[in-house]
Amino acid sequence: MSQRSRTAGRPLSRVTIATDFTRGAALAAGRAALLPLASRARIALVHVLPPDLPAALRSRERTEARTLLEREASQLRRLLRKRGRNEVRVAPALASGEPYAELLRRARKDDLLILGRHGTRRFRDLLIGSTAERVIRAGHVPVLIVAAPARRPYRRPLLAVDLSPASRAAAAAVKSLLPSDARVEVVHVYETAHDALLRRVAGERGVTRYLEQCREAAADAVDALLSPVLDPERLLLRRGDARGTILAAVRALDADLIAVGSHGRPPLAGALVGSVAEAVTRHAPCDALVVHPA
Repeated sequence: MSQRSRTAGRPLSRVTIATDFTRGAALAAGRAALLPLASRARIALVHVLPPDLPAALRSRERTEARTLLEREASQLRRLLRKRGRNEVRVAPALASGEPYAELLRRARKDDLLILGRHGTRRFRDLLIGSTAERVIRAGHVPVLIVAAPARRPYRRPLLAVDLSPASRAAAAAVKSLLPSDARVEVVHVYETAHDALLRRVAGERGVTRYLEQCREAAADAVDALLSPVLDPERLLLRRGDARGTILAAVRALDADLIAVGSHGRPPLAGALVGSVAEAVTRHAPCDALVVHPA
């Protein structure tokens, strides 16, 4: 593994921000202004009205939503001007329908869809049965969940990989969110046979050698997976429960972004429940990027 990861990803050309006019939406817009945006990039600021509004309220709600959208668009333009990005176009859009489906429809050709975490609630409370959960389940566009105020570009990103195509896609996607000098650290949790059983069969020396071989094989596998797309600053190899181990690494490194791959679309009833991506996204104290395989 190289000790440097200096190659930037492709700048973002098309980004969609979901807004419901809460503090979480403001966090999402603030982060968008700090991302590496292509020249003349387009940021769509989308609010989705429920499809079943009573007729007596529909006109008033649409008028109020347009006013709030324009206000948020103006705030985002000011943030972009402060960064010298006057050429970036901010396009407010009012839609009606099932929120998750409408967001995915509008963002289907985008580089990134951004949602904000709501206030101080745990992401677990936001995710269950929510628009965010459905977006992550059903979409193919990378989804960035913003949890904290954005004061600078990402500087301490962590990528969690599991040797799947989703992890390679996450490696490619995370580069597009980083400045060219950001250092990407990678954590991989590998499996071994049950230690107690091994000790009975092979003894302590045999177990030690076996674990060394598992670690070496894991390092080689991660290198083969990532070498076409990313040159990590450091590879952290860990044994244990993947969920807890990844979250512990996030806290130990004080990461400001955790990127994970998500494995397609499982059955609705158990869609994210029990998955590593779901656990990390729910409980990480920092922003989270979730990426489906290409």
